Amino acid sequence: MWRSKSSLMGSNTKWIDHSHGFGFPFIFGLVIFINEQRRILSQPATAWLEDQSADCAIVLTGGPFRIREGMDLLSQGKVKNSLFQV
Repeated sequence: MWRSKSSLMGSNTKWIDHSHGFGFPFIFGLVIFINEQRRILSQPATAWLEDQSADCAIVLTGGPFRIREGMDLLSQGKVKNSLFQV
C-alpha cells in the first residue's frame, strides 16, 4: 500500500530526494562514454589493410570457414600459436 511522503516521514522531518545522488554519476558516465565512443570511431580501421602478425589467434568456431581462416593464419606464419574453441 502506498503512502504519501508526509505520512511516511512525519511532519517535522524534511523529505530527502535521493535522485540527485544517482543523476550526477549517471550523466558524468554518459559524457565519458560518448567522448570515448567519438574518439574510437574517429580512428580509421586499418586491420584489414595492413599486414599484421600476432603471438596467438583465438578461433571461435560456429561460423562457416572460421577454422579454415585460423589454420590459414597459422600456416602463413601470421600467428605463432592458435587456440580453437569447439
